[in-house]
Amino acid sequence: MHAKALTLSILAITLLTAACSAPEKTRWNRPGGGTGPKPSDLAACRADADRRAEREFQLETDPRGDRDFASYGSLATELARRDAKRYRQRIYDQCLRSLGYERQPSSR
Repeated sequence: MHAKALTLSILAITLLTAACSAPEKTRWNRPGGGTGPKPSDLAACRADADRRAEREFQLETDPRGDRDFASYGSLATELARRDAKRYRQRIYDQCLRSLGYERQPSSR
């Protein structure tokens, strides 16, 4: 039982780390200032989003009596991973908005 929890934790951390290392596709600026977020703001929001998404993933994949989460790659685990990734992005966006930043259209 302990090995399963450890495996799920490692999986979730790997997933969240990969999501964090992806390049930012959205630009954030302060209204009127035109300056992007401070690195410390980005790091704080990212850390909070990672922590909360990890907790959510752990709650969703709690194996107590649920055989769907018994193996890596099961449909239920994959769906929980996808949900955690979306939740992480939503929390990250909310954090930056709470610090006064606004999303800017991405230029491609």
